[in-house]
Amino acid sequence: DYIPLVASDVNKRIFYNSHDGQLVVPYNENAFGAKIVSNTMVRIGEQYSTSMGVITFDKDVTKIGNDAFNNCDNLVQISINDCIEKIGEYAFANCDMLYFIEFGSKSRLTEIGDYAFAKCNSLSNINIESNINSIGEGAFEDCSKLKSISIPLLKRPLKEIFGESLTKNISTLTINSGNLTN
Repeated sequence: DYIPLVASDVNKRIFYNSHDGQLVVPYNENAFGAKIVSNTMVRIGEQYSTSMGVITFDKDVTKIGNDAFNNCDNLVQISINDCIEKIGEYAFANCDMLYFIEFGSKSRLTEIGDYAFAKCNSLSNINIESNINSIGEGAFEDCSKLKSISIPLLKRPLKEIFGESLTKNISTLTINSGNLTN
């Protein structure tokens, strides 16, 4: 089940959960604009039966660049800290077990690149706040279990963002006021 992912000095960290409790190693370790200092599993909960992964960087991370976690098969949850402004192309593409993406309540995210979450076949819910002004082509294409979408109003047609995912299993579609830039 969902585990809240919070900690101090959050802008230098990315929090995640993995399918098997093991480390998730980024596909492109140079995609963050900062050097990875550590990647560890931290035991949480009263019995320490649950673990959370923490990637720590040498400075604040403002982007998750191209191919950062592409094909990371054991990634199931990711917390996008409020400092992240851009998610690059194919950043989480082909993360077949990724089912939950947490965006911070004060998110500064303004751009999601082309095919950033394409083929995330376990992803069922997308909730993106209205401060985003660009979602790339195919960003959520081929997300076969996607049922609920909440995004801002954008100029780019939804079919270009979601591909066939838009018409397969969607039961809830919410369009919020947005920036209408792309």
